[in-house]
Amino acid sequence: MAYIGRGLDNGVRNQFVYAATQGQTAFTGADSDGKTLAMTDILYTDCYQNGVKLKPTTDYTVSLTTLTLISAASVNDVINIVAFDIFAVPDTVPASTGGTFNGGIGATTGTFSGNVGIKTTSPESYYAKDLALNALDEGGITIAGSGANQQQYLMFADGTSGAERFRGYIGYDHNIDMMQMVSGGSTKFLVNNSAERMRVTNDGLTFNGDTAAANALDDYEEGTYTATIACASGSITLNSSFNELAYTKVGRVVHVQGFLKVSSVSSPTGATNLNLPFTAIQTTDHAGRADNLGYAFLNGSAVTNGYYILFNELLHNQANNRIFWDNNNSGNNIGDNATAADTDIRMNFSYIAA
Repeated sequence: MAYIGRGLDNGVRNQFVYAATQGQTAFTGADSDGKTLAMTDILYTDCYQNGVKLKPTTDYTVSLTTLTLISAASVNDVINIVAFDIFAVPDTVPASTGGTFNGGIGATTGTFSGNVGIKTTSPESYYAKDLALNALDEGGITIAGSGANQQQYLMFADGTSGAERFRGYIGYDHNIDMMQMVSGGSTKFLVNNSAERMRVTNDGLTFNGDTAAANALDDYEEGTYTATIACASGSITLNSSFNELAYTKVGRVVHVQGFLKVSSVSSPTGATNLNLPFTAIQTTDHAGRADNLGYAFLNGSAVTNGYYILFNELLHNQANNRIFWDNNNSGNNIGDNATAADTDIRMNFSYIAA
């Protein structure tokens, strides 16, 4: 069947209907249905006057927004303008083979069955590849809230119901400007909008805006270690069931405490040294001789049973602690005839590590 007008491959047909006024020749703008006349190709426009098709150029001329009759219309003449346009093929990415979006994407809902890359065509190259973003300078991901009372989350789920939906998350509460990190269903880390309280640096933790490396807290440890007591001559052997001391190290401050029991002695005399869990601070000879007060309870020893002030002489850069105990205001090595088998020694002291 013959077809008059633009080819079928052009595909789009827009119709505009006007009711003419007396003597009207130009038709433009909104038609009787409120549609605005627009023609992208003036060569493919048909015009009908009261159902009779007019001849282009002979009966009318066309611009992109106006059709003009050669002979003026009468009142209430029906002018029907048919504008044919090119059928625009949507710019799509095939579902079967995938592809690249070069422009922005807006969606309210949708599903992706494969890996998604933003500014990268190879999300599968990354370890976590379901969604990969190759962020450029000052790039990233924004979770925006539209109100002061809103909360936004980055969720980690174990399932789709109940608390399984938010076993872990990073959340921000706009109402009180607070960020929290939740793991296993409970808050593990929380930051509010007050002044800086803590910072993590290469030197450790600093507090209250202080960034000085010398003031950074770089270590915290708790544990036990096997104690030994060595003498200048002779020996003091500790009971293997009661030869451990506990320590807590905060930064460079080390606190030691515990209970020791002597198993046997062999003529112990002279300087008596207790090993330390960490080497003591290294300073000048004089400054390094720190007499740290603690206490010892000697029970079953060669002296009167009871509590004694314990002097711990730390020689600089040493891993040992020389032990003295106070007997009638005189310093005595614990090995100088003061210790016998079955002696109980309870000690509690602190020092500064190197």
